[in-house]
Formats: sequence, structure tokens, C-alpha cells
Amino acid sequence: MQRLPIVKLGMWGGNEGSYYDLDVMPRRLLTVTIRFGRAIDSIAFSYIGIDLNEHMAGPWGGPYGGHLAKIILGPNEIVKKISGTHADYETATDVIRSLAIVTHVKTYSFGEATGNPFRICVENNGHIISFYARSKGWLLNAIGIYVHP
Repeated sequence: MQRLPIVKLGMWGGNEGSYYDLDVMPRRLLTVTIRFGRAIDSIAFSYIGIDLNEHMAGPWGGPYGGHLAKIILGPNEIVKKISGTHADYETATDVIRSLAIVTHVKTYSFGEATGNPFRICVENNGHIISFYARSKGWLLNAIGIYVHP
């Protein structure tokens, strides 16, 4: 099996919380589940690993929030960009307040776009294939990405 070059980028957001990462390196993102309200509560996702098996990650963050949304990527749909904001929220310090996941087909947006912006675009044929994160309790504090360049 040929190994893909994988690049790990980030993190964007706050410095607090426990660190969450993958057990098996990613090859292709399949689904993303976001729990959100006025901030991003948690992220979970499924992906195909370099071992060619399907894996689940998360949820990283809290089990609460006003809404639950699941993105099911089409067989040829790839994530080209993520963007969002991070700021304080209620008693939490510097958490992800909003998150947008942009494929070559559609933009999915969650949370309340307030605070310090971040934006990561993948050029040419590259695409985002997975995430890693940090969370302290009930909200997502920071997010990073894995990219196949």
C-alpha cells in the first residue's frame, strides 16, 4: 500500500483543554458531525484511514448545544477550506465560536461568527482529510487539520 503524504496544520483557537488526535492516520474524510449553538460544542467525524478501514473520531468537546448537524460527504466531494472564529464565551476562555467547512460543492456553517477569525484554504488538488482538536469540558477550544497536499 502506498503511503500518502500527510501534512498536519494548526491549531486555531484557544490554548486550554485536553488534546485529541487520531489513532490511525487519515486518507479520506467521510462525515462530520457538529454540535453547536452560539459556540461550537463538539466535533465528531468518520474517515477512511491509511489502513483502508473506516474509523470514528470524537465527539471532542461537550455533549450539549442547541443543534446537531451531520455532513455526509458525497463520494467525490472533498473539503477545500475551513474557517471560523474564536473568542471567549460565557465562562469559557477562547473557544471556537463558529466553524465553516467548505467543499468544492457546498459551504456548511455553524455557530455564531464573532471574535478572532481564522481561515485555511488548501490549494490545487489538495484537500482536508481529517481534524485534531483541544477541548476543556463542554466546548471546543481549538481545531487543527490534516491535509493531503
